[in-house]
Amino acid sequence: MEDVNPFAVAKPTEALYRQPRPNRPGARQSAIPRRWRTPGGRSVSNSRGVLPSGTARSGPERFLHPAAPAIPARPARTAEDKPMGETTPKITVFYDGACPRCVRDREQYEQWAGPASKSVCWFDITGQDEQLRALGIDPRRALTELHVVDEHQRIRSELDAYILLLEKIPWLKPLAWLIGRPGIRSGLARLYRWSVARRLRRSGRWP
Repeated sequence: MEDVNPFAVAKPTEALYRQPRPNRPGARQSAIPRRWRTPGGRSVSNSRGVLPSGTARSGPERFLHPAAPAIPARPARTAEDKPMGETTPKITVFYDGACPRCVRDREQYEQWAGPASKSVCWFDITGQDEQLRALGIDPRRALTELHVVDEHQRIRSELDAYILLLEKIPWLKPLAWLIGRPGIRSGLARLYRWSVARRLRRSGRWP
């Protein structure tokens, strides 16, 4: 009975492994041989550029037979494959779009925040009473106090909302800390309510 050499391979089909060769002036030639012979004496094409038997390999390819295909590269990770921790949570700011000053404040904030402004969604409360109630926000209070839903879906209002927004801008974090001090906080809260009431009365929108 004829001995069968398990390492002997048939000559690969030329059309299967044919690849365009570099045609650049001064292109560096590969040191990998174009053909080699198997232990059974068969001549094998090396048009794919794989290493012959007995040549040192590195990584997982050192376990492959010389005629085996190369290990495919790992596909690039898509947005759907990203872990949840890599997705930046967004906050939602409920602002008065009918107030020109409020609109200017939004534009100024987006300019100061820069790339961090992408993590902030803006919701115009004008004519959205039903949606506000569905979210657990009183429409009247939304008109007189700034409301923000944070990354954990908690509702913050008045100065707490401003502090959260200021903390998103690195160079305004000291101001956010200062506003949160007990003595300063109570005084600013009274000044804030007076300023909003005056603005709404002047525009005839005081609820």
